[in-house]
Formats: sequence, structure tokens, C-alpha cells
Amino acid sequence: MSSRAYSNSCQHDDIPVDTHVWQIANRDFHMNLKGKSLTKKIYAQIGDNFRDKFGAYAGWAHQVLFIADLREHSSRLPEHLQPKQSGTE
Repeated sequence: MSSRAYSNSCQHDDIPVDTHVWQIANRDFHMNLKGKSLTKKIYAQIGDNFRDKFGAYAGWAHQVLFIADLREHSSRLPEHLQPKQSGTE
């Protein structure tokens, strides 16, 4: 489902899982999925994790986290949440 179709849908707790969401689940929610395949079970676990954390509006939280994860929007995050650039430490 495209992001536009998703944002216009009535399913506010749907979590489409792609590479970005996989990375968010590992990095921010410590799901430890590295090396695992995206099976139906893992896909469901990621969605359940978002729904457990964000309730009925987990899909909206997904959209915010997804967009914030894109480099061109990361500057809008609070400084302590902005990704560190390599070679700057």
C-alpha cells in the first residue's frame, strides 16, 4: 500500500512493514530482528509492538517515525534524537 493510500485509509492501527520500519523496530524498540527473515509471524510481531506502544493510532505513529527516519526530515527532530553523522564524533 502506498503511503498516500495508507494515510487516507480508515485503518489507523495498520503498520506496513518495509526496510525503514524494520530498522526502526530494531533500533528504537530493541526487537532484535537482525538476521531474521520477514515472515508473517515477524511482520505481525512488529505491528503488535507498534500497537502495544501507540494503541489505536499506531499507524499514525508509524507515519511520524517513518518520515522522521528519512534524512531530509531528520533536522526537524529534537537535537538528541537526530541521527549522528559518520565522522563527526
